[in-house]
Amino acid sequence: MSAAFTDYKDQHLGTYAALHNAVHPLGDRNAVHLEPTPRTAARLLMFEGAGLRAALNLEWRGKTLEVTLLTREPSPEIAAILCGQAVSSAREFGARGLQVWVRETDAFWLGFYRAQGWEEHTRIVDSTLTLGDAKVIRDNHTALQIVALGTQLHDETFLRGYHAAMLEVLNDVPPVGTPSDWTFEDWRAGLSDAHALPQGCFAGLFEGEIVAISELMRLENPDVLHTGLSGARRTHRRRGYTRALKLEAIHYALEHGYTAIRSSVHIQNTAMLALNAGLGFVPIHARTLMRSHLD
Repeated sequence: MSAAFTDYKDQHLGTYAALHNAVHPLGDRNAVHLEPTPRTAARLLMFEGAGLRAALNLEWRGKTLEVTLLTREPSPEIAAILCGQAVSSAREFGARGLQVWVRETDAFWLGFYRAQGWEEHTRIVDSTLTLGDAKVIRDNHTALQIVALGTQLHDETFLRGYHAAMLEVLNDVPPVGTPSDWTFEDWRAGLSDAHALPQGCFAGLFEGEIVAISELMRLENPDVLHTGLSGARRTHRRRGYTRALKLEAIHYALEHGYTAIRSSVHIQNTAMLALNAGLGFVPIHARTLMRSHLD
């Protein structure tokens, strides 16, 4: 089976969104903001007659391209065409490899990627906190000063302190692996990304030092937020700081009319899974990150 791909253009947004919301492999069926972002390397469409049969989206994640394959009729033939085009595009762009998220109950796609030699890398539990009419009582931690990142965007000293705390927390998130090389300049530039929400990111200060953070970010669904990184620095753990900041973030979401918060936590991060459960997050599914390294 051969297929021709068409480069995505602005006039395709409605057609692409309809396919995305009908068949997204992780069940993201209410997305609104689906325009390409600065991280979008390519978006290719496969038409059959007047209808959109399948689509391929590639987003940069560092030097790796993250793949989203969309089709109303998953079959080995269609999957092979889409995956082959993803590999070809990745080589053209000079990517180090490809990655894709697959729901653990999706036997077809898990089997397909395994057969193609992709390796399982990370397992994540996705959960949702439905806000509705929930009333959140802030955890007034007397030792902790809570500051929104969005109020400090022009304070270089604060931003560098936040970045240092963020890196320490990030590098300690289970499973601990290779330390992140996320530079201050790249992190700061990312604060203007369409998904960034500095007003919903909170720092906890103890005696003037940033010792814990909790972050929210936007999703394609305008009514739902996603938790970013949350945690405390090594010397300030087990003091309730992360819980206090997560409650502050939940209060922010409620105050600004969001209907839900989603969270994605590695299956080995049992402390965060327990904290989320205590705050009312309900698991919805588990997913696996599959990776393919390019020669």
